[in-house]
This record gives sequence, structure tokens and C-alpha cells, in this order.
Amino acid sequence: MRIERMAVYTASLEYTGKAYAFAGGRSHQVFETTVVALSTDTGLEGYGEVCPCGPNYMAAFAEGLPSCLSLLASDDAWGSGIATAAYAHLAASTSPRALLNTTDLHNYNKVQLATGAPEVANGRMWLSDRPGLGVVPDFTLLSLRDVYE
Repeated sequence: MRIERMAVYTASLEYTGKAYAFAGGRSHQVFETTVVALSTDTGLEGYGEVCPCGPNYMAAFAEGLPSCLSLLASDDAWGSGIATAAYAHLAASTSPRALLNTTDLHNYNKVQLATGAPEVANGRMWLSDRPGLGVVPDFTLLSLRDVYE
């Protein structure tokens, strides 16, 4: 199996509250997220997402994944349902003794970038039984940034 195509999408995720507050009086209201869609020669598709908390934790990574794309193609994260699904799957496969926590990142955003994110109720999270992460990105909400074939 070989990767035939990588498409990179971006979107702005607006925080559900007034502003997400950090130490030192710093805050953000909108976070830039990047969704990567990979397609293989077998027809298999996969999705990933990264959404840094701006320059608040890692100044060198303030622009997120788009600033690293040239390297990819020749501490803290944010995200939508895609990232939540990935973190939740990792948490579900981690020994309870080693697991610190996981969170429903998608519920901090006003807009959902994918369907099928883990369901959350009463402090618990349930994973989808669909293949892969169980999510389907809504590409109408994402801006195509670049395609590598």
C-alpha cells in the first residue's frame, strides 16, 4: 500500500465561550486547525488533525501544521471531533494505570468539522463502532490549502 494523495485543509475554530484563558493574561477566541486527508492506492482513506493553542504554549509552533508542510511533503493541542476521536481511541487503548486523561475537544468549538465524534454524556465518552476513527470530515467547512500527489 502506498500513499497516493495528501490533501491539507484548514479551518478556524471559534471557542464556545468568550475567550479561552491562559496564564499571564493571555487568551484566544479562535484557533486555527489543520486537517490532513490521506488516500492510498488501495482506496483506503484516513484523516488526522492538529490544532495548537496559538503561541501560548509553543511559540515556535504558533502557526501550527501549515508552517511545517514543506518538511512533511518533499504540548498542548486543540481540535474538533477528528482530534477528539484520535485522542479517545488512544485513551481507550491505554492501560488505566498509565492514562492521565482525555477530553472532548470538539465540545469547546461552536462549529463541528466532522460527524461521528465520540458521544459525551455525564462525564463519559463513547467511541463510534465505525471503521477507523469513526469520523467523517465535513469538507464544506474546510478550506483546501494544498494537495500533494
